[in-house]
Amino acid sequence: VSAPLKIFDIAYENDQSIAQVSFNLLKDGKLERLSEDSAMSYDEFLSDIREGGERIYLCGDGYLPARKLLGDELSFETPEKLRYQSAYSVAQIAYEKFLSGDRTTAEELRPTYLRLPQAERDRLNKLKG
Repeated sequence: VSAPLKIFDIAYENDQSIAQVSFNLLKDGKLERLSEDSAMSYDEFLSDIREGGERIYLCGDGYLPARKLLGDELSFETPEKLRYQSAYSVAQIAYEKFLSGDRTTAEELRPTYLRLPQAERDRLNKLKG
């Protein structure tokens, strides 16, 4: 039995902030979500990781800036094929859930946004100004 892997899923916002972060644990081939999505600055993220005291794996479109920030001291190099979501990885998870009897309706499948999409924020700013 291998040790559980700590994985942070990072959604990139800009060089100062992260749009969404979620903390997950991979143990015995199963992914367990340990936190709700949250928005934070890279400084807050760095502080949280340092407090944890362990190296972590990163994935998501914020992988590169977060990896640059954390370096080898606080993060592992995640294989490129595992850094980003793919149809294959989503299908694997769906299949595992199906086999375990976990069913989700199409109505229940909704994205989680902590902030409005950038295009919507830009549109609202134009309307204000």
